[in-house]
Amino acid sequence: MFTLEFKTGNAAFKDGESFEVCRILKEVSRKIDDGIIEGSIFDINGNKIGKFKLT
Repeated sequence: MFTLEFKTGNAAFKDGESFEVCRILKEVSRKIDDGIIEGSIFDINGNKIGKFKLT
């Protein structure tokens, strides 16, 4: 099972929500490729906005 959850209500998403969502998905994908199967998600400004987990 794979879960991914993050909030899009802060300033990082204001001017380009689709760009930031794509950036986050790519980052999570790279982490999983590197063997990291769970962790926190941070926006471009460094704010913790969610989490992911692969089981």
